[in-house]
Amino acid sequence: MNIEVLMMANKASAEGLLSVEGAGWEHATPQMLPITIGGYVAGIATFTADEIDKNPVMTITIKDREDPENPGFSASILIYGARPPTAPGVPIRETFAVPFRIPVFRPCVLTASVGDGNKELSSVTFAVRDPIPDTPPTA
Repeated sequence: MNIEVLMMANKASAEGLLSVEGAGWEHATPQMLPITIGGYVAGIATFTADEIDKNPVMTITIKDREDPENPGFSASILIYGARPPTAPGVPIRETFAVPFRIPVFRPCVLTASVGDGNKELSSVTFAVRDPIPDTPPTA
């Protein structure tokens, strides 16, 4: 399995085609800290030739790698591989949209990783900003 697209989104659904709203997070700025942040890990996976007609499992984790006390988020989904063939040179694609919620205790950088159980296939990071900046904005 390969990951063709991976993103964080406010809302997403994967019913054949991938639909996203508010995607491509660089940061999230909560109203206060600590807080639980939620959204979707969304993307498109492609099958390798040996995975067609099989059901590989995709793992998804979100972690603050600087805070070992943060439990993070983890999920797994089954990717249904029984598909009709596509045109030569066009991979079989599977969309995914997995809701998440993760506790955040302080400003940090979170990493969402997608793997196949054996290795990481792709990752995306985003910052959680301090809702109360240290200095007032300049005019």
